[in-house]
Amino acid sequence: MANLLDWNTLDHKVKAYLDPENGVDIEQKAFPILMVSSLLGVSDEEAEDSITDGSKDRGVDAVFIDDRDGRNSIHVFQFKYVDNFENTKKNFPSGEIDKLVSFFDDLLDLNKSLEDTCNPILWNKVKEMWAALDKPQPSIEVHFCGNTLPMQEGEKYRADASLGKFKYFNVHHHSLDSIVEMFVDKKSKIINDQIQVVDKDYFDRTDGSIRGLICTVEATEIVRIITDPEDPASVQKEIFNDNVRVYLSRTNKINRKIIETALSQDNPLFWYH
Repeated sequence: MANLLDWNTLDHKVKAYLDPENGVDIEQKAFPILMVSSLLGVSDEEAEDSITDGSKDRGVDAVFIDDRDGRNSIHVFQFKYVDNFENTKKNFPSGEIDKLVSFFDDLLDLNKSLEDTCNPILWNKVKEMWAALDKPQPSIEVHFCGNTLPMQEGEKYRADASLGKFKYFNVHHHSLDSIVEMFVDKKSKIINDQIQVVDKDYFDRTDGSIRGLICTVEATEIVRIITDPEDPASVQKEIFNDNVRVYLSRTNKINRKIIETALSQDNPLFWYH
């Protein structure tokens, strides 16, 4: 069962996705973007564009149609994000299952009334889903995703059975445990390396048996130490496991802004940002 460390790991990562200037001002709005981008390996912007949550959402919080590399997969999400550790011990709510089943009944029946019963964003996604369903070998992947326990077994069975009546459907349950496992591989290899600091530009602090070092390091040193020796185009994600924010890929908008700053004409000021 997930513990407080697991909760903090995910909570810090969710907070990294807050973007108040663009309306992502609470964790409940940031969590769906993080999960869509992480589960499907898409950019933050693509994940944000998938969000359909709101009035008249028919129980559908996000839709992403994946046509990369010949795929034809329709991903449909329901999300639940609780804002304190105690509430993570509750089960994922199952009250929206019937709404979702009703939505799929209408979707697969090409029911034109969906335009009236869906919000404008979801209605546009419906039209995209109909186009995808008209192509060869479609699949519909339904994700129940929350930083809680999974649904109770009886409700989980009901969700799987209710959606399993449709052809080409797969149901996925993502709980706090499985989400944190996705971000932190607890069986990962140990990385032991040295890093060269710039001159004597460092500050050393010791508290009992714990020692910390604040220093300036050449960017090339960072690149060297995080590069996977077996695949130079990839990052050794394990090196970030002790960082409570975990690894944020270059598709993350925060990381892209850091890269833009480092490559800009003002890059001599990068150290001060």
